[in-house]
Amino acid sequence: MDIALAIVSIAAFVMSATTCVLTFINNRKKLNIYIYEYQRADKAHNFRFGFENESRVPITINRMFLFVENQKFENKPVSSLVQKMVYHDGGVNNLFSMDFPIAIPALGAQKGIVVFGKCPIEIPECATQLTFQVNTNRGMINKMILDIPPDAHRRMMSQ
Repeated sequence: MDIALAIVSIAAFVMSATTCVLTFINNRKKLNIYIYEYQRADKAHNFRFGFENESRVPITINRMFLFVENQKFENKPVSSLVQKMVYHDGGVNNLFSMDFPIAIPALGAQKGIVVFGKCPIEIPECATQLTFQVNTNRGMINKMILDIPPDAHRRMMSQ
């Protein structure tokens, strides 16, 4: 009887420890960010980002920073008009940047334009990577180096 109780106790401990480790792994922040398009306009850099939350807990992005030539530029937190397209049939399509904070649900994704204003430094056409810092409600993500798609500079912002 004592041996069976000891075996059950050890099995319960092992299952509890396994559950604790798996919960930690599934709930840690796993945020992937992708650059889809890039456009320079009026001393500002406009990026179309894709944000992907692979954790089981929602994440909110509070701020983003762009690093160019060891200088740090913050994103514009308020939505602004990025591009206005007027069609020949009279239709108008206004493209706005994302409002901050950006709420990303658990196992969800968001896609939108982020504007880094007051940035007088040009990003070279030949640049293949850029450095960003992301502040979230679950702590700051240290500098992330993101790849720029080869044709991102040449694409026009489109919806």
